[in-house]
Amino acid sequence: MKRFIVVIIAAAMLLNLSAQKTPFTPADAMSVVSFSVQDITDDGTLIAATTFTRRDRVGVDHQRYGDPGYVSPSFSRLVLLNTSTGEQKPILPDRAILSRVKWSPDGKFLAFIRYDEGRFRLNVYDLGRNRVRTLNLKTDKDIASGSIIEWTPDGTGVLLSFREKGWKEKGDSLYKEATAGPITVYDSKSPFLKWDAIRNHPSLTITGLVDVNNLTVKYLLPENRYSGLRLSADGKYLSYSITYPKKTVYDNRGGADYEMKYIALSNPDSAKVLIKKSETRINANWNPDNNTYAWVDSAKVYIRAIGEDKPRRIGRDTTELAGKDTTRAKVRLSINRWSPDGKKILASSAKGYWLLDTETGAMEDVYRFPEDRDKAPALSITDWSRDGRFLYMTVSARDKWERGLVKYDLVERKMTELVKDSNLYSGWALTKRGDKFIYQVSDGDIPADYYIADADLGSVKRLTDLNPWF
Repeated sequence: MKRFIVVIIAAAMLLNLSAQKTPFTPADAMSVVSFSVQDITDDGTLIAATTFTRRDRVGVDHQRYGDPGYVSPSFSRLVLLNTSTGEQKPILPDRAILSRVKWSPDGKFLAFIRYDEGRFRLNVYDLGRNRVRTLNLKTDKDIASGSIIEWTPDGTGVLLSFREKGWKEKGDSLYKEATAGPITVYDSKSPFLKWDAIRNHPSLTITGLVDVNNLTVKYLLPENRYSGLRLSADGKYLSYSITYPKKTVYDNRGGADYEMKYIALSNPDSAKVLIKKSETRINANWNPDNNTYAWVDSAKVYIRAIGEDKPRRIGRDTTELAGKDTTRAKVRLSINRWSPDGKKILASSAKGYWLLDTETGAMEDVYRFPEDRDKAPALSITDWSRDGRFLYMTVSARDKWERGLVKYDLVERKMTELVKDSNLYSGWALTKRGDKFIYQVSDGDIPADYYIADADLGSVKRLTDLNPWF
């Protein structure tokens, strides 16, 4: 009799679960909430993030694809997530078109760019007062779409990208000529195809420094095509790269020149060249203080600090087995990342990882790849412990559904598994202090949610429950 009752109860539970299931519809797909971390305070306590659904992207005018002046209606909600309490609250009362979000160095203010009334405008959220202020900057230039946003180390200024007066009118003219005429001409004698010229136009910006107290703007760099803008940790220098398009190409070679420079913020007219203009694409890897960069030339690693006249080679010529035939060849290195203190560089060769000392130039191999890398789990470095001892790596099996995170001890040369299972892990972010990981987890069937844990993935806590209706 008891067994019969148990069977009835189990059957009723299954029927109830079955009755609750409904088909997953296009309307459901439009309602799936996504959560995107924009910036995290140094202590990992506060996350500034945006949430959105596919429905928030409805309304895009695809007929205006390529129009430099068109702003796509991609809405999101700016929220503040407290990782200690799990509390999540909106920063803005409604959804908005947002671009770039950045905490001030002390974590008390959040700067973000919002599209409002046909213009991109700088906003600052005051954490203490729980208030958003739109800054009416003292300039006749508009903030560029896709502007950079970077606080000065002292928290008094914000670096932004601006448009020169007449930029929008020029872009409108180029686009209308190509799409509406009255006559559209494609001339092979011109250096650029018409649509290449249109695509090049949005990259023209002016770099300016906003004083968040008096709202004045100090223009640092004239209109050009900038990338890789970096403020040094001491706030003295701004480094940047410039692209000079020359012509339309069809083989991705020779279509532009590239150059890297820096200025002293106290004297913007004192630009000095770090890498001379050439057709070689710039691939500089900067240290955490943004005052020294490293690069590879002919498989050799060089570093140069801002203010130094000449680069300095680090590492040494050494050999390693080049193949199963036991032949040896010189190590050919590529740069992975700088150590948190800027004293070492992690580089990789075909056979493993190497540590290069930036002060002495010494070179040491610290990890050898498995002999059969095609069958061994795939490893990818995601971060470096702040004390410099451990490398954190994502791991993914090649023969089964298994992923996770491991750490490698550079002193004891030992690998430790932190988590490994059939879930999907992504977005690994080690806080600036290095004591917490923030990351996403999904079982592969439902959308991911965010979690927080200590650096060894202990004390795991779920931060979001974005789609409970799944």
